This record gives sequence, C-alpha cells and structure tokens, in this order.
Amino acid sequence: MRGKTQAELGQICVDINIAEIRVCNAIVNAKGRKGQDLYREVEMSKQEANDRMFACFETAKRLTDNGAHPAP
Repeated sequence: MRGKTQAELGQICVDINIAEIRVCNAIVNAKGRKGQDLYREVEMSKQEANDRMFACFETAKRLTDNGAHPAP
C-alpha cells in the first residue's frame, strides 16, 4: 500500500467538511431555529467547518510524499 497523494488527502478533507456541515445542519434544524437565528447559526457552523477544512489542507501539504513511499 502506498502513501496518499496531496490530492487524495485534499479529497479526504473535503469529504470531512461536507459531513461536518450536514451534521451541523441536522443539529440546528433539530433545535427548531427559525428565520434569522437559523440562518446565522447555519452560516456560523459552515464557517467553522470551512476553517477546519483549510487547516486540514495545510496539514495535508506537510504530510504528503505524493505516494512515493509505502504507507506505514
């Protein structure tokens, strides 16, 4: 088994981001928020998830060897 390329690690970051946003939306909707409160809370959770995704991208840049070496 080879190591992950930067593109593969980036896709993992995106997949995690999508899952986090779906979970946040489900939690906010379960709280019964409406109108401006709903919009504000959803936008805030999306921003937090996106911040974590960009941090994930930066970590992926440092970790990848672009598949050159076997994975441990």
